[in-house]
Amino acid sequence: MSSAHTHEAKLVPHSQELALVINSFNRRDLLERSLRSVYDHIQPTPGEVVVVDDGSTDGSAELVEQWVQSGRHPGLALVRPDHKVAFAGGVNLGIASCRAPYICLFETDNVALDDGLWKGVDYLKQNPHIAGVGFRVTTLAGATAGNSMSFPSPIAFVLGQEIASRLGLESPATGPRRDVVFTSPLIVSRKAVDRVGVMNDADFPFCDSDIDWCRRFHDGGFELHVLEDVSVVHDQGDNRSEFSRRRTLDFHRARLAYFRRYATPAAVPLIRAGLLARHLVELAVLRAGQAAGVVEPRRVDRRRELLRSWRRDYRAESA
Repeated sequence: MSSAHTHEAKLVPHSQELALVINSFNRRDLLERSLRSVYDHIQPTPGEVVVVDDGSTDGSAELVEQWVQSGRHPGLALVRPDHKVAFAGGVNLGIASCRAPYICLFETDNVALDDGLWKGVDYLKQNPHIAGVGFRVTTLAGATAGNSMSFPSPIAFVLGQEIASRLGLESPATGPRRDVVFTSPLIVSRKAVDRVGVMNDADFPFCDSDIDWCRRFHDGGFELHVLEDVSVVHDQGDNRSEFSRRRTLDFHRARLAYFRRYATPAAVPLIRAGLLARHLVELAVLRAGQAAGVVEPRRVDRRRELLRSWRRDYRAESA
């Protein structure tokens, strides 16, 4: 595909062209902050703001219901599935629940600073070969956060995230075109979604759901871009998600599933062997650190759990 181009004439946004989908689970304060930023700073307000609540018990759903009933937040809707849907399933429900031609995947820890998301809509309208567009992402303190990456590589997976990050093995390209754009936030074209399908919530319920989706967009002939001149906050502070507690296990399971799907079959046994070797080395190092009194026992226990789950492709024992 050719590089994206933009027109000088500014398009006038229409609220019904954009829908926001927000996955929510037990982060009420962040959800309220996120929603307030949408209604305070994005003009015009997106015609649909869909909150998919995955069974919160902290009053998150009740907060949205109150806002809906107040009538002061146009377009706001609450979706409460009757079973756990996880992240990817929530995205899919949100997309199915709105009708706008462009959908912004906004998260509870996102904060809109201005109406810059409409630049993303204009960008997609002018460049129909682009499936989705992301933005410069910062913390509340203004530090730059990640918004994209290159497609995963087997060597980076085997070496581990810390070493791969130091070596820059999965760093994104420097131009606007990227392999993977993270969903925090990401505006996608409904036409592109209709062509490649929604997220694969069966194989990638949490981790790598965005990576698999972006890979399918690329395989479908689309591009993904980032607008670095528009900033959006992504900052959860101390409000760790429920998913964070099992992130390491889920990351390994999903990444291995990704390579089973997209790598050559002969590479998968080599990847698994490399992972086993890394886990054994890490466990030995951690045990030595524990004996020296510089490593907490829980870190050793977590590495043992990861090693035990290797035989099950990193699925939990109850799975």
